[in-house]
Amino acid sequence: MSHDPTPEDYARIKAVYMAALDLTPRERAALLDRRCAGDPALRAAVDDLLGQTTDAPFIDDTPPADDPLRIAGDTLDGGYRVERCVAEGGFSHVYRGVDGDGRPVALKVLKPGTAGSDPAALRAAFEQEAGILEQLGAADAAVVRSLGLVDLRTARGDVRPTLVMEWLHGEVLGNVLRADRRRWPLDEVRRVLAPVARTLGLAHAAGVAHRDVKPDNIFLVTPDTEAGQAGWPTTRLFDFGVAKVAALHTRGFESTGRALSAFTVSYAAPEQVSTRFGPTGPWTDVYALALVCAELLGGARPLTGEAPEMMARTLDPARRPVPDGLHATAEAALRAALAVEPRKRPQDADAFWASLEPKTKRRRWWLFGGA
Repeated sequence: MSHDPTPEDYARIKAVYMAALDLTPRERAALLDRRCAGDPALRAAVDDLLGQTTDAPFIDDTPPADDPLRIAGDTLDGGYRVERCVAEGGFSHVYRGVDGDGRPVALKVLKPGTAGSDPAALRAAFEQEAGILEQLGAADAAVVRSLGLVDLRTARGDVRPTLVMEWLHGEVLGNVLRADRRRWPLDEVRRVLAPVARTLGLAHAAGVAHRDVKPDNIFLVTPDTEAGQAGWPTTRLFDFGVAKVAALHTRGFESTGRALSAFTVSYAAPEQVSTRFGPTGPWTDVYALALVCAELLGGARPLTGEAPEMMARTLDPARRPVPDGLHATAEAALRAALAVEPRKRPQDADAFWASLEPKTKRRRWWLFGGA
């Protein structure tokens, strides 16, 4: 903006300023780095406005870890009362809340700065996401069930869509693995991950891919001992698209010249790393689920190190992350599912899971884990 600011320039300045206004210093710096990349004049203009702001509530002190959005105690549309933050992802915070009858719920709220400039499109995408969860839940899939979409109204009058989900008791599989690195028996892997495979199979049949399957998105539900249930914890799959919805509708990444991909590098498929392998789809979930199986069977994360190194290994056909010492059936299934070329993999979760089962049981895979 070496010229006098135009109305379009002022609109851009205002959009970035309003997005940054309610952020913590660290979140604000990250937002400005994204939104103002390659445009130092825009950055200077926004910095100047922010420097003149004295009444922003989140600037002078760091919000508490259990309430980064400072919404604890608020009541959302639908009568949901917010209690505390229990988890944080790349795009969202998850709060524990209660409904009007005092029953616990999970409230997934987009982080400030990810709403972009098209809130109507973002809300429509969230409604689609809630519909996907409801559809899968109605099919008795092991997916965390949606209870609806409500609005969070901030102190500054912003409205953020909030996904209300069932509250689960248990532990994230990622935490279990970090606390206890051991090699899981194949039967145990089948039993625990069968519900995840079933959920993905139903989603794939409906034309939906998850695209971020990883241990931190798999939840082991503690059995309800009071109800007399026994056996292994029920397994549920998290994050059916919320991060991807945010990535698609966040304009803050446009200045980089490429869209942000919502995936985790250590569990990314080749087509997520390089566009030369074509689009993502159910075959992408097959790759990630096979990586999770490899991690459990091998007792260690298949890929570690810096992101460039992991990406290089993901694209190298000679370096497939298959553990040693596996049963021939499991080894063959994982090698096929971890093929660099998507067309060489099983094309959906049902096909992959059938290949992981002994031949005598392949027609009854859904019985594993009581699913």
